[in-house]
Amino acid sequence: MTHIETVFLCALFVLYVYDCVFWLAPDEQAFTRTAGDGWKTWRREPMSFTLLGRTPVLAAPLLVRPGFIRLRSTGIKDTERILRKVGRRLYALELLLVLCRTQAILLLLYLPALILLHRLNALWPYFLGVVLFVHILLCVFAIRALRRSKSDAWRTAATSIALNPLGATRAFDVISQALFDRETMEPRRKA
Repeated sequence: MTHIETVFLCALFVLYVYDCVFWLAPDEQAFTRTAGDGWKTWRREPMSFTLLGRTPVLAAPLLVRPGFIRLRSTGIKDTERILRKVGRRLYALELLLVLCRTQAILLLLYLPALILLHRLNALWPYFLGVVLFVHILLCVFAIRALRRSKSDAWRTAATSIALNPLGATRAFDVISQALFDRETMEPRRKA
């Protein structure tokens, strides 16, 4: 394996870990999905590790139960009901989850295996075709889910998913935040 290939693989994994880590401000709390329909709450504790006043949260790097929600204030009533509702909606996006996992396997397992086995030169057109096909399908389903969430910033989120194939594997984080924001704004719209 050449030096450039080694640097490429290291950069690939560092970028993925960077996409999985979220930094919480002191006044923020976060929720990550757990087994079942539960959500784990993350807050800054007195003995928490901080860097420049922010606490790191690692959100499902293995894509077992993806979903990350950041909440700036605790003034939202009935947070648990909203989280259950978001969890049910995320559960309905099973095909999108399969596409996210497929893209992660292609980019984080299969691509390094091709490089390590020196097969990328022979198989790159097929590999690129499969990655593009999966990425386009992932973008279509993720953008549909974002548009259904009626998020104000769905175009920005859709652009980041469409232009970053590695970051698109984390589409559930973006969609879960958009669904949560929609549910918190809905009572205000009715009033």
